[in-house]
Amino acid sequence: MMEKNALDHRINELAILNEIGRALSSTIKINDLIEVIYQQTTRVMEVSAFYIALYMPQVNQMMFIFDVLNGKRQPQEERAREFGNGRTEYIIKNQKPLLINSNPQKVYRELGIVSGDKKAKACAGVPMNYNGKAIGALVVQSYDIDEAYDQHHIELLSTIASQAAIAIENARLFEKLEERNIDLLQAKRETDNILNNVKDGLFLLNRENRIASQYSASLEKIFEQKNLGEQVLTEFLADKIKDKGVESLPDYLKLLFDPQVDAQSLYDLNPISQVPVICCGNGKDERIKQLTFEFRRIYQQKSIEEIIVSVNDITEQVNLADSLERTKEQSKKLMEWLFIILNVDGQMLDEFIKSTDVELEVLHSIRENGISRDDLNKIYRAVHTIKGNAGMLELNFIADEAHLIEEHLTAARDSEENNESYLNEIGSGLDRLADIFTQVKTLIDRISSFHANFRPTRTYESNMIFKSLQKLIDSGCEKYGKKAELDYSEYDASIVPYQHRLRIRNVLVQLTRNSVYHGIETTDNRIARGKSEIGRIRVSNSRENGNFIIVFEDDGQGIQVEKLKIKAKNLPDLKADNCPEEKILELIFIPGLSTSDEVDMTAGRGMGLDAVKEKVESAGGRISVAHTKDKFCKFTISLPV
Repeated sequence: MMEKNALDHRINELAILNEIGRALSSTIKINDLIEVIYQQTTRVMEVSAFYIALYMPQVNQMMFIFDVLNGKRQPQEERAREFGNGRTEYIIKNQKPLLINSNPQKVYRELGIVSGDKKAKACAGVPMNYNGKAIGALVVQSYDIDEAYDQHHIELLSTIASQAAIAIENARLFEKLEERNIDLLQAKRETDNILNNVKDGLFLLNRENRIASQYSASLEKIFEQKNLGEQVLTEFLADKIKDKGVESLPDYLKLLFDPQVDAQSLYDLNPISQVPVICCGNGKDERIKQLTFEFRRIYQQKSIEEIIVSVNDITEQVNLADSLERTKEQSKKLMEWLFIILNVDGQMLDEFIKSTDVELEVLHSIRENGISRDDLNKIYRAVHTIKGNAGMLELNFIADEAHLIEEHLTAARDSEENNESYLNEIGSGLDRLADIFTQVKTLIDRISSFHANFRPTRTYESNMIFKSLQKLIDSGCEKYGKKAELDYSEYDASIVPYQHRLRIRNVLVQLTRNSVYHGIETTDNRIARGKSEIGRIRVSNSRENGNFIIVFEDDGQGIQVEKLKIKAKNLPDLKADNCPEEKILELIFIPGLSTSDEVDMTAGRGMGLDAVKEKVESAGGRISVAHTKDKFCKFTISLPV
């Protein structure tokens, strides 16, 4: 038979548990609940320190909502810390009680628990479990008595913690619901004052989905329409919202009036939480606004009587966000451009800027009087020159934009009609190209050390040009399955006339591209013809009789005369079949005539050599071509000094 003292103690514990259970079931205030738990716990065990901590997984923190030391509530009602390796975290992680009857610090070290508590002689802690998860911990400590707690105390604390966990979760849920309902009821009581002052579009919706007769003045401003009262919301929005979500709005509104459906779930399922809406203003043109719709239940005696709807015009915010996103993308793009520019030699970049400025000035003068079909070839030459120079420096973002303009130029040139849409596209493309170039120059101006990198000597400039040409050759050869190297050992940079340096560079770029695409054969073809698999491109110069002479030669397949004849059949006043070869060779300088069967970034439009001829002749120079089939092709350029 159980001893009388033990029996009395057990009866006392049951009475306390009954008292705690009755308190937990009769109060919904968390602070009141915890105070009852604390008071009743101190009746059955020695307690120097007592606390309840809740785990907040969404922020990975411990929240100490109740903390008593030697009978005094600690000043901070709630305190938080990061979820770490403390005693409380150990209990929650393992979801098992912790019983320490002597030397807690030694046990803490053995268990890997971090604790700064030096006073405790005994400790007992249990997890607070709810739905199979530990939501917190209840811990008691004795500062005066060793072996103050035993397994029986653990069982008692576990029972208390289990009841407390359920009560705390219910109380927290109730507080949320209560706060929400209080807000809505308060809004209803102050409706008249609110409707005249709020910026939101507010209105009540009844079970028939009709807008109440009273609504905020802002609602008419948002929709730019009067007399909205008594209109059925679903019908009113049907023609204004093109988003498919509006189709499910009637079913959504039904669920809003169903008390069995959780309000928070419905809030997340709102089909028109943010949608573009067509708004009209007194017969003016339709305007699309970005609106948000928020639906909240209004309860009266636990019955859902109405829905309060809040409409906000967030068009400016959306536009601002879009603008910020565009700015972000622009900044990213400029940063990418900057890294590309920093990898280009300063002197070469400076020459590219000067050359492009010249071409853009040509384009500007053409556009002043409006673009006509007669201007297409002139525009093509300028754009093609910019593309070639940009490609040589691997400024592909400029070369790609120039290539797009060439696409529109080709379409306009091939069109039999004077198609305004092509000309407009060309104009827009030239605007984009000029804008990109302006941004590039701005970037360069911001690089403080840029000008310090310029090397003005002609020899250095010449070496950089030929290094860039070799990169252009390597890139083209890799693309077309070829091999070639550049020989400029007989090119004397010191005799280059200063006034022709940009013109010479532009010419060399176009001739190099032409040679890689049309002249040098593929590796297999060269081997089949008994040639070295590596093609050779030679550039040399000299001065003769007051003229500066450039010779550009490759050991490729020469000019495809038969293809030229076929391509030239449609040209007026030229009988290609009876034409001498010397005359046929001059066809390579005619704009729009190319022996290429395909068009890509390198060739195919018949404008590269036309641009070369125009550059040379505009300076009073001459260009001639000679070739032998399957042997070589040589261009000789003479410029007056």
